[in-house]
Amino acid sequence: MNFTIEGRRKLDMPDVQRSWMWELLIPSIKDVTCGIMSDVEDLIIRVRSAVIPSRGNEPITSDFMGMKQFFPGKPTFGNTFAVEIEETEDQIVWKSLNAWNELIFNTNPLSPMGGSSQKPMKRDVAKDVFLIMYAYNQRPLDKKVRFFNCFPQSVGDVTMSYTGNEQVKFSCTFQFDFWQAV
Repeated sequence: MNFTIEGRRKLDMPDVQRSWMWELLIPSIKDVTCGIMSDVEDLIIRVRSAVIPSRGNEPITSDFMGMKQFFPGKPTFGNTFAVEIEETEDQIVWKSLNAWNELIFNTNPLSPMGGSSQKPMKRDVAKDVFLIMYAYNQRPLDKKVRFFNCFPQSVGDVTMSYTGNEQVKFSCTFQFDFWQAV
């Protein structure tokens, strides 16, 4: 790569990716919200910040003729990702995530399972979730991050204060099996 003096880029080099805007897409959200969100097909969440988890591999070690050799081994992932969410006035994001958690935890004695300790199968509560990135000019970038078998691990506190004129924001940590750039 040839860069010009003082870090300026050549005209044929692409711009550096900036953290501009992120969206989280949860397809078919009504499948995991116990009918509460029956009128919403796909949930698109505006995300203030997100961290793409680490990804690597655990090497396999072999001793051969007195020398240690390393081979690429099993993949490793961070397995959780946290996002900071901006809520809208209809509170659809908070309602959806809490309904999804209720399906997992089943704390409501009036639910169809009657607050029983029987937990639903993973295939019934996990969804593939997509993190969509946008360029600085607000156009979607070609790559998305797909989190496989994802579910909310925790929904953070929602801080509301009369003194500030700020947006309502809260964090959510998702658990997943692995991720892929698609």
